[in-house]
Amino acid sequence: MSPPLVTLTSDFGMSDGYVATMKGVILSICPDARLIDISHEVPPQNINHAAFVLGTTYRHFPGSAVHLAVVDPGVGSARHPILLVTPHGSFVGPDNGLFSFVLSANGATLSEQLRPEAQVLDSVHVNVPDGCQAFLLNRAEYWMEPVSDTFHGRDIFAPAAGHLAAGIPAQDLGSPLSRLRSSYFPPIVANAGRMDGHVIHVDRFGNLVTDLVLEEPVDLTMQVEIRGQRINGISRNYQSASGLLAIKGSHGFLEIAYRNDSASKLISAYVGAQVTVLSADSARRH
Repeated sequence: MSPPLVTLTSDFGMSDGYVATMKGVILSICPDARLIDISHEVPPQNINHAAFVLGTTYRHFPGSAVHLAVVDPGVGSARHPILLVTPHGSFVGPDNGLFSFVLSANGATLSEQLRPEAQVLDSVHVNVPDGCQAFLLNRAEYWMEPVSDTFHGRDIFAPAAGHLAAGIPAQDLGSPLSRLRSSYFPPIVANAGRMDGHVIHVDRFGNLVTDLVLEEPVDLTMQVEIRGQRINGISRNYQSASGLLAIKGSHGFLEIAYRNDSASKLISAYVGAQVTVLSADSARRH
């Protein structure tokens, strides 16, 4: 059998010992574990950024993998430490929206009435999807003692990941949960050759990743509007147009980029910005 696989995602960076400490805890519990870093360069406290990075990465790992994610501005507060088990992997971390894209991909539905003023990526509660399980990590015998109020990555999350990798059943680590926190993803509005969506992620190149999925074959004549700018057509790659361009990114989402520069900075567009895609016929009517 292959050794158990544990991935790590955090905003800890690599200049301090936080990541190494979590790895040491995991290996002290499960010495055979293979540890893979997804990213430790998540902008500090940026839960949505980490959620996107993890949510577009986990499917490239075996379904048996354990994914440890620690971006936790609420550490030591009343937010829950959780384990989410899905057909495509298990996820350990704080219940603060870190697993939003995982939950969405598994069909999570709202468990509460949506506020009329809710905006994209606002925090909401969702039901644990069918085929998945969630647990509150409240079994202290599987923690490091004493538990620090400022480093649950070391004292709760890394031990849970290590025990899970070592074969401890998920249900032994805590009590079942029926709902979790997630970011809100408004339904895509599509009508008469028009789609309206939002920027949900800005990558390190300044590319604006939207929630609009471009299906193959991509209509290269579509027009894209953002912050008063109109892009005529969809490009095949980042070098096939000059200036601002629209492209189907590697994640399948529509991206807005700027050749050899940051689209985000140049047009002052960030997460939450509205994006409109128009068919060629619809664009001519606007």
